[in-house]
Amino acid sequence: MTRKISIRLPEELLEEIDAVARVEETDRTSLLKRALLEFVEREREEEAFKERVVRLYLADRLDDAELDRLLGREEAEAVRAARRLLDKGERLAQALA
Repeated sequence: MTRKISIRLPEELLEEIDAVARVEETDRTSLLKRALLEFVEREREEEAFKERVVRLYLADRLDDAELDRLLGREEAEAVRAARRLLDKGERLAQALA
């Protein structure tokens, strides 16, 4: 499924995008899709990005489905397991207080 979106870009950037698309013998939409996909893939591999995802999840600002989508099922399951341990530790600390 695809969805149509609208963005505003500086004229100079749009001219560069169009020039690159001509050289690559593709259209603007295909070029932008490819560039965005490459950016997202690169970003997801960055450790700092993964740390931000975990912080948001632990702060209840991301749900399980988003965690899976952003980290992949295996890493997401490790984060969920760590959260369960943290929650258990907090309950134990409260009981001992």
